[in-house]
Amino acid sequence: MDAEPYLNALKDWVEKGDKSSYVMSEDHLREKFAAQDPNIGQAAAEFGLGEQLYKSGHQAEAIPHFKEAQRLNPKSWNYKRQAYALSSEKDYGTTFRDEVQKTGGSKVYYPPPELPGEKKPN
Repeated sequence: MDAEPYLNALKDWVEKGDKSSYVMSEDHLREKFAAQDPNIGQAAAEFGLGEQLYKSGHQAEAIPHFKEAQRLNPKSWNYKRQAYALSSEKDYGTTFRDEVQKTGGSKVYYPPPELPGEKKPN
């Protein structure tokens, strides 16, 4: 991912504050943060429980919670990466590397930020 558009937007925002063309309108912000899919919150709870079990020395009990978090929110690369790092390939039948390869080997796991164009700072 080309970082230049994001860095330019950030510099513009730092320089101009709320006058920057990159600042989201209140309506757009409300739209972006509208009610989430309840599975997202449930996935976070499952993953948190899995982490706590793992940290408490209960790795075998943590695995089902990591798997449930991934099922509830399959787009979360954070859940995949962390779960695979805390367990073995036999627990999942795959590795983080294998999962990345399935997507074409890209290191871009999430869509890029929405920017109103590639403006250069003044």
